[in-house]
Amino acid sequence: MTHTEAIKAYCKTQAKTGSPREIEAAAFFRAARSLSEAKRGDSEKYISALKTNRLLWTLIQVSVSGPENQLPPEVKSNILGLSIFIDKQTSLALTEPDPDLLEVLIFIDLELARGLTARPAASAKGAP
Repeated sequence: MTHTEAIKAYCKTQAKTGSPREIEAAAFFRAARSLSEAKRGDSEKYISALKTNRLLWTLIQVSVSGPENQLPPEVKSNILGLSIFIDKQTSLALTEPDPDLLEVLIFIDLELARGLTARPAASAKGAP
């Protein structure tokens, strides 16, 4: 199954409501799918997918930077650093259109979505 097929399958089965982690994961899966489709689409789809992904990451930046966010400082710093990379890569992809520039953005979005949907491993005591 390709990345695109996996994303489409996940989005079809995703409930309309869910936990914050599920909602965030769904947003990253949708952004990755949009970027993946933009690689084969016209310039309008390409630009739209990049702008949508940038908006998602802007929302992440705002959320992580807010005083109510209780993530550890190191995690916040890592997320903000990643978002800066996303901004730079997005700007590059917009100024020098090349579908190959989308690969790293797709990869990052998919990895975050997978991480958000991963179930914690069972502890040694609770394992059968």
